[in-house]
Amino acid sequence: MIGPRCRRDAADDARRHVHSPGESEVTLDQVFDELGLSTPTMIGWWDPSCPVRATHASARATLFDGGGGKLAIAIAGWDTDDAVDTGLEFDWAALAKVGLRSTPESAQLIAKPIKGFQPRGSWAARGASLTIQRKGSGFNEGWLLELR
Repeated sequence: MIGPRCRRDAADDARRHVHSPGESEVTLDQVFDELGLSTPTMIGWWDPSCPVRATHASARATLFDGGGGKLAIAIAGWDTDDAVDTGLEFDWAALAKVGLRSTPESAQLIAKPIKGFQPRGSWAARGASLTIQRKGSGFNEGWLLELR
């Protein structure tokens, strides 16, 4: 166990329905389910044992562990004035303990497209640079990334 954890159900009020005008509504829950994370354990950005950290001071990263190596990272921006570019720092040993089978050299971040929230994308986990738009911009204010 990495450290104190809370169940996703405890954060139900944080679930969001995202959509843009004229688009069908899509929930983040549907993406969680598609990733095999219907009832993950969450290790929040505030938890010192969280094995992933955003490198920019105005960004936060939280890990969702679905068991069996199914992992996702939520990254949010906290800056209301400017977009920020952030990288991620990983505790690879801790991630291996929760089932990540990739090496630091082969690990990938995958963004599934979510209408009104984020575009499709993929990056090598090591060295990735992600742009997060300023709060209130209405699109790409954060990322939900599969880690594999």
